Amino acid sequence: MLTVVLIIISIIIFPIFLSGNFNISQQKLKLFYKIKLFRIFTILKGYAEFINEGIVIHLTKRKAVIIPFENLFEVKKKVEPLKDYHLISCSFNAEIGNKENIFEPLSTAFTLNYIYNYIKWFLYHKKPYFKSNVKIEVFDSKDIFELYLNGTVVFNLLMVLISIIKILMGKLLNAFTKRIEQNK
Repeated sequence: MLTVVLIIISIIIFPIFLSGNFNISQQKLKLFYKIKLFRIFTILKGYAEFINEGIVIHLTKRKAVIIPFENLFEVKKKVEPLKDYHLISCSFNAEIGNKENIFEPLSTAFTLNYIYNYIKWFLYHKKPYFKSNVKIEVFDSKDIFELYLNGTVVFNLLMVLISIIKILMGKLLNAFTKRIEQNK
């Protein structure tokens, strides 16, 4: 019995590494993504694109989900329980080019590098274990705008359970406060 309890506790505490690869393509006007477990097992892959109603996330060749733009503003409230998940690494690659005007890709590269360094400095003081890398290539011979982002998040099943409890407690608290306001 003790062995079963120790195995269950080990599974709950064992770290899970979830990696994501994202590619924004200007030519195709799409965001391609791939989510992997332990950087080996592909869990989810597909692409997203903008339409007039919102963002379409293509999960498979025949299945897609539309997220209306109005719902995107509510994400901040819903993401708060996810602060227990730790981003441990991130790499950012950009390919920027313009045939007619070299100033535009250079200024974009400078701005991206400035933003990256600020975020790196901020995260370094909050999370010293965070590893990051950036590579920005500027072309003067072709029109291109490609962004590649790779990141790894670590968590365990205990954090997932705590997040679910936080979400449920938040919903119960909201329902309870609405009921009190209705009774007044």
